[in-house]
Amino acid sequence: MAKIESCRDCVNLEDRRDIEGVALCAMHHGPSVCCQEFKPKNGHVDLNNFYERFCLNCANYDEVGRVPVCAKDHRPGRACGAFRSRIERAQASV
Repeated sequence: MAKIESCRDCVNLEDRRDIEGVALCAMHHGPSVCCQEFKPKNGHVDLNNFYERFCLNCANYDEVGRVPVCAKDHRPGRACGAFRSRIERAQASV
């Protein structure tokens, strides 16, 4: 299964929803965050932690042939062309 890249994993995202209620993108994009109809995909998602409340962790989200699909007919959050992996950057600096 291919790993879907989302804003959550991007070095450009500064998610301050837990602190200040905002999510910011260094590229001035509107970062993809959860909607009001977010439903956890499983019991491991902490609803109090906004960092876990992304489309990838939502029961309404699915991926069919690398195409994101939302059961609520929303446009699910996916990474943009400026995506840079937060994990790869951290590994490169070690």
